[in-house]
Amino acid sequence: MPDKITSNSSNDGAPPQKQKIYRLLKKRIGINFFSQATQDVFVIKMLSAKREGFYVEVGAGHPTASNNTYLLETAYDWKGLSLEMDSSLVDLYNTQRSNRAIAADATSFEFGGQLHYMNAPKQIDYLQLDIDPAQNTYKALLKSLITTTGFR
Repeated sequence: MPDKITSNSSNDGAPPQKQKIYRLLKKRIGINFFSQATQDVFVIKMLSAKREGFYVEVGAGHPTASNNTYLLETAYDWKGLSLEMDSSLVDLYNTQRSNRAIAADATSFEFGGQLHYMNAPKQIDYLQLDIDPAQNTYKALLKSLITTTGFR
């Protein structure tokens, strides 16, 4: 794993108290993370800084700010499938990221077909679900599990 990631964190727009916490965390863990609560760092640590992994990101949101997969893509060469309902965020995402986002409703999306089309590995390294309301997260989880793909 790189000692330090030198790209600017997107958490700089956070309130001053959170910025202070983010700076302390970055200093402590030695990684300039992009997620809201170091989910990206957790994945890196749990998968022993795996390179060229694969993620499924449901509720992609902003392409960098508080994003759980940006660090994986840019510093660890991960590929992935990202879904987002907000088409303006999808457009922004697709101008700023190598991996493309798809404007789709994850509760009715055909994950298996898209993963097959992308030639995704049989085992997904990271499944990220972050959509509102909570019951839709559950529906998207059930829908994503109806594939021939496995998850770590």
